[in-house]
Formats: sequence, C-alpha cells, structure tokens
Amino acid sequence: MRWYEEDEKGKGLGKRWIFGQPVQCAQARAVPSQTCRVSASFGSQAIAIPSSQWKSARKPHFNDRRTTSTQWMTCSAAATLRALRLRLSAGLERSGLADVIRFADDLGGPYVAQAIWLVEKQRWDEVADALRLAGQLGFCHLPLTLRLQDLQEYTSKEAYLADARVVAQWTIVGRHVWGAGSFGLFRQGGLVRIFKNLPGYELTLSPPLPPSHPYQQHIDRDDPPVAHQLCFNGVEWAPDTKNDLFTEPSVSSFIMGTLLQTATHRMTDAGGIVGRLFRRKAGKQSHKVDALLSLLAHPHHGIPWLAGCTAICASQWRQAASCELLLTPFNSPFVAWIRIYRLDCDALFVHVMTTEAPAVDYGIFKECFPQATSMARPVLSRAAPLLFDKVHPKAGSVRDAGACSAFPEIHFFYEY
Repeated sequence: MRWYEEDEKGKGLGKRWIFGQPVQCAQARAVPSQTCRVSASFGSQAIAIPSSQWKSARKPHFNDRRTTSTQWMTCSAAATLRALRLRLSAGLERSGLADVIRFADDLGGPYVAQAIWLVEKQRWDEVADALRLAGQLGFCHLPLTLRLQDLQEYTSKEAYLADARVVAQWTIVGRHVWGAGSFGLFRQGGLVRIFKNLPGYELTLSPPLPPSHPYQQHIDRDDPPVAHQLCFNGVEWAPDTKNDLFTEPSVSSFIMGTLLQTATHRMTDAGGIVGRLFRRKAGKQSHKVDALLSLLAHPHHGIPWLAGCTAICASQWRQAASCELLLTPFNSPFVAWIRIYRLDCDALFVHVMTTEAPAVDYGIFKECFPQATSMARPVLSRAAPLLFDKVHPKAGSVRDAGACSAFPEIHFFYEY
C-alpha cells in the first residue's frame, strides 16, 4: 500500500510509505486530498481519500520517539485501511447501494480497494433491482454481506471485465439468494450454469437470434440475451423434460422472471392468484385478446414503455411466449405482478398474483386484495373487468390447504 504523510515541520516535504518502507516525496501537502495507491491482484489503482477522512484516520506522527518503526508501520496500515473503509461506505451511500450490499469488516486492504472499484466504477442498476425483489419475496436478507469468497470469484480486473457486467456481478452476489436452491452461478470451463453445477443447467449467453426477433432491438452487451432449458417443476428448477429451449431478452430479465415464478409456488401464509383463459370466439373478446397481446409486443424489463410497471420480464419458446409485469415498486411491503402466457395467436392465460395480506377472509379477489387489483386494472385495460368483475359460478376463495395442494393456505381464484 502507498500513502502520504506530512513531516512535523509542515514545509511541504512529506514521506510516502510503500508497504511500510518510507521514501521521500515532494509537495505531498499541496494536493487537496491525499492519495492512496493499493496494489493488489485485482489491479493497481489510485484512490483519492478526502482530507477530512484522512485526518480522522491518522495515527501518531512517525517522528514520535515513543513509537517504534514497527509500531508505526502497523499504525499507518491500520489508518489507511480505516480511510479506505470510510471511502467504501461513502461510495455505497452515494451510489444508492447501501440498502442492497455491504462488505465484510474483515476484508484486507487489497480487497477493500477491489470493493471500492466495483462500487464506484461499475453500474449496479439491474442487479440491485433483482436483489431488492429477492428481498421482498423472502429469498435473501438485505443488505447482503459480501465476503472474501465472493470477491475471489474474479482474481483480476481483466477476468471481471471479460464477462458481461450483469453476469459478473451476479456471479459475485448470486449465492446469497436462495429460492428453490441457490441462485448462484457456476463456472465449468467455458460453461455458465445456474442452480446446480450439473449438465442441463447451462445458460447460453448471447444466443444467435434471427434479425426479425423482437429481442434484437433491446440487446445490451452488458446484459445480453440468454437461452436455457430450465423450467420450474413445482419443487425446483430443473432441465425441461421436453427439451424446450427458452430464450430470454437479458440475463437480468431471466433472473427476475425466475424469482417471480419461484415465488408463485412458494406463497403460503398470505397472497392470492386470479386467472382467466381468454379466447377469440367469433369476434367476442377479440379486442381484449388484442389488448393483452400488445403487452407481449415489447417484452424487455429495462425499457419503461408501459405505465404502471416497475419491471418487465419475458420468455419465448417454440410458438409460445410469456411475460411477467411487476406492478409494485422495490420498496413496497408486498409484491404484485401479472403473468401473461400465450398458447397460440387466439388464446392466452392471464394471472394476477400478489403477496398482499388479504383485507377480508372470504370474498372475490378484488375484495381480498384491493391494492393489487387497483394496480393491475390500468395495465390490463379492457381485459380487467373480465378478470376482476365477472364472477364465475365456480369461482371463490380457498383457505383450506387440502382444497388446493399447489398453493396451500392462500386465496386462489381461477376462472375460464
């Protein structure tokens, strides 16, 4: 580590300490903030430490006869590490990540410098939103504490930059998210796997897409499209038995979509689902089906094209397509989302799901979950009355675990 310290005469002649060895350097006092250069396996980088933080971290002067050279080197290293930690904390607050991640207190100087680079030089928007959603759904506790094992996923800055940014960041944080198993990424040679380090769990990054594919216009090299053969079997994520190839518009869309689909099968104490099958029948409902199909037209969560949605996740396979429309903000006490599943050009399934606590013990969906209903109505537009207001004779509420084994102890409504 390298850092600056002034001499006792204050004449602008200072000492620079390189791993505890002093060398002379001129005009150390002239700069507005001291500079600390940390050499580590992640790369050497200069880190400016504000003078206010530096003064608060200083130890007794190196010319103090009561302090031996060994003691001073130890004190100086500790002072620098404290200054780096102050810089890291300030960076987390400034970048809006303080509620999402933190770094373990036992990290050494080189790894604190690595953390500073990750926080200050990298954009975390997509991964931070996915972590906030995971926290809302109960799959992790925020802020996550990143430890030495996490930072050692990449041994150098070059290795980190060789991956797509979202992939690299999720490689660092993913193992802290638990749904039906870990959401961590595994590396096996040139393969990237999720959930389990086994054949069939591979993710194909940037798969070839035809020029007319709807995902083409939203491709981001920092958050590339992904293809996989994974589906949720009711218990865990596993390779699809039909060998369907699912294509997602981005890695972050895939992660948020898997979080929402996992949550659908883990709703227990509170929450509800209402669903309906929409079909064209000689002109009847055709305009409503068209309105729902339009929600699949621009399926990318990073494009705020649809008012009332916080995020949009999508998937395509064979001739089918689906999307999840997240309705609630990332600081909401509950989560509500819409899932649209297109079977063919004439039929769709629509579900509205929420973890909102029911307002009443018995009733139709809009009475039990008024907040989720009010959020979904403007998004569903003309299809909303058929979903929420038309009560099917067989529709009702279920609070008995034996009545609906797939979703125990929740309000469940299903209409055709």
